[in-house]
Amino acid sequence: MKRFQNYFERHFIPALIMIVLGIMLLSRPGYMIKSGAKLLGIAMVISGAVAIAMSRGLGRYAGGATIVGGAAAILAGLVLFARSRTFLTIFPTAAGLLIIVNGFLSLSGSYKEGRSGIRSWLLTAVLSLVAIGFGLYIFLHPFRTVEMAARIIGVMFIYEGVLEMVVKSRYHSL
Repeated sequence: MKRFQNYFERHFIPALIMIVLGIMLLSRPGYMIKSGAKLLGIAMVISGAVAIAMSRGLGRYAGGATIVGGAAAILAGLVLFARSRTFLTIFPTAAGLLIIVNGFLSLSGSYKEGRSGIRSWLLTAVLSLVAIGFGLYIFLHPFRTVEMAARIIGVMFIYEGVLEMVVKSRYHSL
């Protein structure tokens, strides 16, 4: 009985949590992303407050960097909590812009390849245009891109949870 309980606690419960999180990410990706960002914001505020409180207790041994770092963590946490959607669109927007710029650089390179007589210039041009298209989509729809990534992560969580249950149950039965 103890062996089953140990197996259950160590393998089944974490696998079940992964499956539930995966289902939640698939069904409500926007909510889960915003909730995660808000929780991270709260954690940053707490972390900053603890850093400042600890620096006060250290007296003259506390550096100004600890207080400034704590204040910065509190400020960043408050911004993340209050503006989670805006904050979450910054990374995909920047990534989309980078992909667009790189696509245009590759397209320029394909033009040079064509003028130099390299036969694969058309493939490079087509791949560059595809990259520009994806970059534009990401740039114009950053939160949808984040939601799509959350859904992919959700599928992988479900897969990993089921895999964990199947593999560990087989080893447990041996």
